Amino acid sequence: MRAMQRLKAFFKSERGNVLAMGAAAMPLLLASAGYAVDTFQIAVMNRQMQRAVDSAAIAGAYAMAQGSDTASEQTYASGAATREIDRKLNKTPALVGTPVIVTGASIGFDRTVRVNLTATQRLPFMAIFTKAPTSITATATAALIGNGKFCLLSLYNDDDQPGIEIKGNATVNLGCGMATNARGPNAISAGGSSTVIASPVMAPGGLQPSSNYAAGTELQPYAAQQADPFADIDLPSFDQSNCPALSVQKNDPPKTVTGGCYSSIDIKGTVTFTGEVVVFGGNVNFAAGAEVTGNGVTFFLTGPGGEAGSFDAGIFDTDGHPQLNLSAPTQGTYKDILFYRDRRATQASMKINGNAQSVLSGAFYFPTADVTVNGNAGFKAECFQMVVRRATFSGNERLNNTCNRPGGQPSFQLQFVRLVK
Repeated sequence: MRAMQRLKAFFKSERGNVLAMGAAAMPLLLASAGYAVDTFQIAVMNRQMQRAVDSAAIAGAYAMAQGSDTASEQTYASGAATREIDRKLNKTPALVGTPVIVTGASIGFDRTVRVNLTATQRLPFMAIFTKAPTSITATATAALIGNGKFCLLSLYNDDDQPGIEIKGNATVNLGCGMATNARGPNAISAGGSSTVIASPVMAPGGLQPSSNYAAGTELQPYAAQQADPFADIDLPSFDQSNCPALSVQKNDPPKTVTGGCYSSIDIKGTVTFTGEVVVFGGNVNFAAGAEVTGNGVTFFLTGPGGEAGSFDAGIFDTDGHPQLNLSAPTQGTYKDILFYRDRRATQASMKINGNAQSVLSGAFYFPTADVTVNGNAGFKAECFQMVVRRATFSGNERLNNTCNRPGGQPSFQLQFVRLVK
């Protein structure tokens, strides 16, 4: 009788309900936890792979710009994209086969790199129900885009300072775009009370918005590094053994110079230049009070030496505010080039000044020189182009670029890379 009472009491007791319910719910709780862990792993893998294919597509598009034809573009792009995936993922998670990399026209762009990547991963919870690993696919497309016409390019490619600086009260009206290869967070700096009228503005590094840029200026940060647009143009041949110094003083009679080689040029008086003028080992100095004219002229600065970067070439110097009226050839090998400094020469610094009556028409090609357009130069630029190591516009400089030639402004088409899908 007592045993029956105890049994009835046991069944009526509620003290064990929680334990029973917990035991019944345990499989569901474990399944939920396992599913959550697997879902988290999938999300992490997906994020890692998407970053990898994004980087690979961008790297491939940058490499594509180095190719000289369709075949080399494909080779460079595929190699760069594959290396970037290996670097990003380090073979984990395991790839199924190899990345699929497709180059060519796509989604409205002529030159693209599309990267498709499939990876597998065995997930602990899902592996209970299936022996097959889980597959995850990521894809990205980057395009190499030519956008805008440029007439100012800084070849400086470090990240410790801007490649182009506009400061003070300078006004720079280019009528075209400007770009640098600088990789810092503010690759082109527009500050002070300066005014910049140039678009697009492009760099591989960052570009900070500024009220100094005119309304409507298009900033293109994180773009492709640009090649030297004049890299295939070399110096003319000349006789190094016959290069006398050329000096014209203030009270000397006006002089006409038709090409030739000189060890240095120092002008304080009145001179007219034409042709190809080579300065071998010295400087070109146009001093205060000089009146220098020239139509269809190119000045070349070079020097004695051997290997690239191992010899000095002179600089172009305007001491004071000479009156200059110089224009580059409009045809031939040196079309549109007014000043050319040997790209093999060591780094140099130079300043450009001129008065309000000065007109300079053509390209300033100083690829290893830091050029400052300074003071109250205020010269008129016509069909202006500049390729330098670094460029600085400061003081009260007023540069206004116009070009009334048939066909418009001479410029170089530059490129940038962008993820488009």
